[in-house]
Amino acid sequence: TVPTDIAREHYREHAGVWDINYQQNKQDFLVEYLASGQSHWFVLEWEDSIRKWREIIIGLREKYLVDRKLARYNMTHASDSLESAEREIWLHFPEFTTLS
Repeated sequence: TVPTDIAREHYREHAGVWDINYQQNKQDFLVEYLASGQSHWFVLEWEDSIRKWREIIIGLREKYLVDRKLARYNMTHASDSLESAEREIWLHFPEFTTLS
């Protein structure tokens, strides 16, 4: 389970953004969900991994998401840039000393 302070830092770019689908601040929704239960984290490293992983999860969402309101029960995440990936990796895996 991700501590609330780590979840808030993870989703800091969503602070102040209103999510009309859930009628609340997007960061608050994401933090609440991320800190609410078990999650699994891993780091992928291959050529063009950010783009490839984002394509994979978009495909999974399109295939298995029946109702957008149920998305909170099957959330996936992919960094949107190398900078975000580095920040998120060090946030969740502080024992890492280098990234290639």
